Amino acid sequence: MKILKVNQMARNPDEPHQDAERRKLLATLHIAKKDMGWTDDYYRSLLESCFGLSTSAALSDVQLQALIAAIRNRGWKPKQRAGEVDEQILAFRARINVTAAQIPNGPERLKGLCKSVCGAESVNWCNDVSKMKRLLAVLGNIYRKEGGANAVSV
Repeated sequence: MKILKVNQMARNPDEPHQDAERRKLLATLHIAKKDMGWTDDYYRSLLESCFGLSTSAALSDVQLQALIAAIRNRGWKPKQRAGEVDEQILAFRARINVTAAQIPNGPERLKGLCKSVCGAESVNWCNDVSKMKRLLAVLGNIYRKEGGANAVSV
């Protein structure tokens, strides 16, 4: 992996600079290393070749940010934190609820459809985009057959 050299001196390891943002950067970097499946030797050789250092603790904040950005460019995607919901999922939930409200007995039917299509008791418990797309397609088909001609398309 080739990383652009950052024009900032490496951090002095003796300097007491462990603020919350820096700890977050270091934690993110180590999570990315683990998710990418890199061995410690590979990771240290990467740091050595890119920054001339063998430990991430010696990197400046700007260098840490550059390294994290480079890892993201190689395909790493941070996982969502527990309790966070993706905006796409929220948008699907809204479209599903609007479509269900437009069909006869929609909210009641949605409960059963959600259980059979998504495997969840409620659309609010479903976090799988592909299952939500299928549920929206099923609701769209029902709407076209029973609710009218202005169906929601997927």
